[in-house]
This record gives sequence, structure tokens and C-alpha cells, in this order.
Amino acid sequence: RGQQIVVIGDGQMPGPAEDGQDEWRGYAAERAELASAVGASPATVIYLNGDTHSLAYGHSQYGYDRVWQAAPLSNETKVKAGGAGYIGQYPTNANEGPVKQLWAHIQFTDTGSSITATWRGYEGSSVRLQDSITASG
Repeated sequence: RGQQIVVIGDGQMPGPAEDGQDEWRGYAAERAELASAVGASPATVIYLNGDTHSLAYGHSQYGYDRVWQAAPLSNETKVKAGGAGYIGQYPTNANEGPVKQLWAHIQFTDTGSSITATWRGYEGSSVRLQDSITASG
């Protein structure tokens, strides 16, 4: 049966590496090493992070099969998602700024022959974004 690994981070995987920055993007060699290890894994690998002040998801980013982002509840919204592979984000540039109650939920469904992870990003009780991935083996 397929495997899924969820890597939890405190911030998003930002765009291009920039040596000398005192944040994740400042560690180009470490980022490349991690992306290589993740890419070599036979498992489906999901990167989940918060504190982005928005909801976003992407496919095939930085070596990960999925990147799912959520926001802390009741904070000013900012569009922080960026880079190749992003598919959906909420809010968009047109409606960022006001305080919103954004959050996300992940559900895992194991059928015995496959595992599906479904991520839903909410504003209050309304689903704004949704994505899923299935691993089977």
C-alpha cells in the first residue's frame, strides 16, 4: 500500500533561494538537499504550513507532491503564496487586507489499498479551496 508523509513547517516554502537571508530561503544548499531527499522518496510527501495569512495550495513544488497552506484564525489577510506550482489561493490580491477567520482541515481516508489526503481551506464555515492526493501501491 502507498505511503503518505506529512511534513509540518511554521512558514511557507518561499520562492527562489537567496543565500545570506536569515530565513528559510537563505539556506540554498539545505533546501536543495531536502528537495532531493523528498523527491527520491517513494512516498507521497505533503508540506503543510501555517501563519501565511491566506489559504493556498500547490502541486509539485520544491520536491513536494503537495504544498498546503493555512492561516491563523482571525488575522489580517495577506497574499503570500507565490512561485511555480501554486494552483489556488484565497484571498486574492483584490480582496486582501480585512481580518478573516481562515483555517484548514485535512482528512485522511484509508481504504486498505490506498490512502487519500483531502485538504480543505475555509473562511468561517465556507470552503474556499480544496485539494486532494491519493497514494496507492
